Amino acid sequence: MFAITPPTFAAVSLTADVSGTLGVGNGGLGITSGTSGGIPYYSGTSTIASSGALTANRIVLGGGAGVAPTVLGSLGTTT
Repeated sequence: MFAITPPTFAAVSLTADVSGTLGVGNGGLGITSGTSGGIPYYSGTSTIASSGALTANRIVLGGGAGVAPTVLGSLGTTT
Protein backbone atom coordinates (compact mmCIF):
# COMPACT_ATOMS: atom_id res chain seq x y z
CA MET A 1 0.00 0.00 0.00
CA PHE A 2 1.27 3.47 -0.85
CA ALA A 3 1.08 6.38 1.54
CA ILE A 4 -0.39 9.53 0.00
CA THR A 5 1.17 12.73 1.19
CA PRO A 6 -1.08 15.77 0.89
CA PRO A 7 0.42 18.79 -0.88
CA THR A 8 1.68 21.71 1.13
CA PHE A 9 1.10 25.32 0.22
CA ALA A 10 3.01 28.45 1.14
CA ALA A 11 1.28 31.15 3.16
CA VAL A 12 -0.27 34.02 1.22
CA SER A 13 0.05 37.59 2.45
CA LEU A 14 -3.06 39.56 1.51
CA THR A 15 -1.10 42.82 1.55
CA ALA A 16 2.03 41.67 -0.30
CA ASP A 17 0.85 38.84 -2.57
CA VAL A 18 -2.64 39.88 -3.64
CA SER A 19 -3.45 42.85 -5.85
CA GLY A 20 -6.55 44.26 -7.49
CA THR A 21 -10.06 44.08 -6.11
CA LEU A 22 -12.45 41.27 -5.29
CA GLY A 23 -15.37 41.65 -7.65
CA VAL A 24 -18.99 41.96 -6.52
CA GLY A 25 -19.82 38.56 -8.03
CA ASN A 26 -17.17 36.97 -5.80
CA GLY A 27 -18.35 38.58 -2.58
CA GLY A 28 -16.22 41.73 -2.66
CA LEU A 29 -17.04 45.35 -3.28
CA GLY A 30 -15.00 45.74 -6.44
CA ILE A 31 -13.75 49.16 -5.30
CA THR A 32 -10.30 50.21 -4.13
CA SER A 33 -11.33 53.27 -2.14
CA GLY A 34 -14.33 55.00 -0.67
CA THR A 35 -15.35 58.10 1.21
CA SER A 36 -14.97 58.20 4.97
CA GLY A 37 -18.48 58.84 6.24
CA GLY A 38 -20.03 57.59 3.00
CA ILE A 39 -22.21 54.56 2.25
CA PRO A 40 -21.46 51.88 -0.35
CA TYR A 41 -24.31 51.67 -2.91
CA TYR A 42 -25.01 50.08 -6.30
CA SER A 43 -24.25 52.68 -8.95
CA GLY A 44 -25.05 50.16 -11.70
CA THR A 45 -26.34 46.61 -12.00
CA SER A 46 -22.99 45.12 -10.93
CA THR A 47 -20.97 48.13 -9.77
CA ILE A 48 -20.62 49.37 -6.22
CA ALA A 49 -19.45 52.91 -5.40
CA SER A 50 -19.23 55.04 -2.27
CA SER A 51 -21.48 58.02 -1.64
CA GLY A 52 -20.04 61.32 -0.55
CA ALA A 53 -19.60 62.00 3.14
CA LEU A 54 -22.95 62.15 4.90
CA THR A 55 -23.74 64.70 7.61
CA ALA A 56 -23.89 63.31 11.15
CA ASN A 57 -27.28 62.98 12.86
CA ARG A 58 -29.33 63.51 9.70
CA ILE A 59 -32.01 61.42 8.04
CA VAL A 60 -30.59 59.47 5.06
CA LEU A 61 -32.67 59.40 1.87
CA GLY A 62 -32.26 56.69 -0.75
CA GLY A 63 -31.25 58.09 -4.11
CA GLY A 64 -33.14 55.54 -6.19
CA ALA A 65 -31.72 53.13 -8.74
CA GLY A 66 -28.06 53.94 -9.48
CA VAL A 67 -28.03 57.16 -7.43
CA ALA A 68 -26.06 57.76 -4.21
CA PRO A 69 -27.93 58.16 -0.91
CA THR A 70 -28.05 61.71 0.49
CA VAL A 71 -29.10 63.38 3.71
CA LEU A 72 -32.27 65.38 4.22
CA GLY A 73 -31.32 69.04 3.79
CA SER A 74 -33.40 70.37 6.67
CA LEU A 75 -35.89 69.11 9.22
CA GLY A 76 -37.75 72.41 8.94
CA THR A 77 -38.24 75.00 11.67
CA THR A 78 -39.38 74.47 15.22
CA THR A 79 -42.63 76.02 16.39
